[in-house]
Amino acid sequence: MQNLWLWVLVGFVLWQWPYLHQFYRLMTLTIRPRSLELCSADDIDAETRLVLEPYITHLSERGFSHLATFKITRPPENAQIPVYRLHFHRQGDGVYAILESAPYPGVLQPVLVSFFTLFQSGRSCHTMNGVRHFFDYEPDDEEFCDHYLADWREILPAHLRDREIEGEVVQLEPKSPEELLAESQEDYVRSLRAEQEMGLIRKTQDGFRYRPSWSLWRMARRVVDGQRRFASSLRQATAGSPSEETGSSAALLSRMKVLARPKRNRKKAWTWFGLSAAVFFGISILLGLSVAAVVALMIVLLVHELGHWGAMRIFGYNDVSIFFLPFGAVTTGRKEERAAFQEYLVFIMGPLPGLLIGVAILAYLALHQLPTSYDFLGRYAFFSLFINYINLLPILPLDGGRIVQLLLLPSKPKAQLYFYVFSLVAIAAATIWLRDPLLLILVAALAMAYQQNRAAATLAQKLIARYPNGGVTQEQVAEALAHDASFAHLSLPAKAALGHRVWSTLRMQKPKFSLVMAGFLFYLFLLAVPLLIALAFWRTL
Repeated sequence: MQNLWLWVLVGFVLWQWPYLHQFYRLMTLTIRPRSLELCSADDIDAETRLVLEPYITHLSERGFSHLATFKITRPPENAQIPVYRLHFHRQGDGVYAILESAPYPGVLQPVLVSFFTLFQSGRSCHTMNGVRHFFDYEPDDEEFCDHYLADWREILPAHLRDREIEGEVVQLEPKSPEELLAESQEDYVRSLRAEQEMGLIRKTQDGFRYRPSWSLWRMARRVVDGQRRFASSLRQATAGSPSEETGSSAALLSRMKVLARPKRNRKKAWTWFGLSAAVFFGISILLGLSVAAVVALMIVLLVHELGHWGAMRIFGYNDVSIFFLPFGAVTTGRKEERAAFQEYLVFIMGPLPGLLIGVAILAYLALHQLPTSYDFLGRYAFFSLFINYINLLPILPLDGGRIVQLLLLPSKPKAQLYFYVFSLVAIAAATIWLRDPLLLILVAALAMAYQQNRAAATLAQKLIARYPNGGVTQEQVAEALAHDASFAHLSLPAKAALGHRVWSTLRMQKPKFSLVMAGFLFYLFLLAVPLLIALAFWRTL
């Protein structure tokens, strides 16, 4: 088989994709210099306090007293909300508890909970839950334990077992807030120094960045495998009944509000664009395309995405960025308060400029009596017309499919799911017919996203039935997710992402019937006219 090596490459990428994605995510992560400052518990914002409240109550009922509250400035995980770290101590057995309000990226619980014990020898024992895979450094005087427990309330009993180390005597007197502050800061600096010596990170102008290395690849694999292990334990524990901690409406609401905030990381957007363009160029050359053809193709795709980009910028979208895919390119952006007709214009402004430019080039060639295959211009016109017309076909995730779903199925979640399945089947059939291994990536992506779309359709249908007059709030979405048993198997991040997606869709301002008809007729015009012209040209041959 001529393209066997390409099929093997695609299969390998699909097999290793979670690890490759995590590796890239670590590569682009900026570890900024972190510092802690002592503050009052009253300084914690209301949203964070709601999330922390059940944890603080649980510790208080078990004899823990509050020692200190720290605010973490410039957190290394680039959190979008203020990060607070609360220290507690139990006088009877000398156990310390730490609550961190913004977990590391990928952590599957709303609060990072850990316990530690100091010994008179100067050593210490730390017990965490489902995050050990994020760390590649362990000091000689500290012992780390991680049990991947489904319920954070089981961490304390586990720690009491972990700290039973022969010959170690517990230090019962608590440290002062100033001592805890100094030690926490020193531990962080010491870990950075150790990772530098290991060659895992390098110093940059903004802080530290991970180095591409075999050690980083092993770390990426540990992170993915650890998250899967932790997620599996959560699913098993919450099967059949919602979890109070991982699915509480307060925790969900807090996460959904974080997702709604703009990120505005321009540097990372440019990194994605440059890297994806280089990968696209390399894959296209390996497929046998000439450099001129690849350049023409990339310009066509870029013009298409710039149409989306310009419309998004005009309508005030946030975090607008462009990046290439193995089978095309995509523009992403977010706007909470948006109208459906604005969304329609964003979709239509992708293929429209490319179609107009392709027609203009063909008219120029005809006016100057040049052949349509004339050098670079002819190749560009063909790519521009073909790609942008294909993009108008009524199949998801193409712009034509989005337009059909937006205008004809705006309040029909079940019909949207059926349309998604139809699109998946159509693209799978096209993949088999064309024998294109790159389309297999798109098929796999759509297949993996089916469960997410099914959950979104189910949630949207229930909310529409419960609130037929519209006006669904974030609080109502979070409440429905927290108490509906059909979503109990989902982790907190998955629930928050699902709730934010459905809430954003349901609150979209619906267009008037006249605008729907005008938009759909214009879409049919763009879809039908090139086809009629092609048929007329074919009959003259």
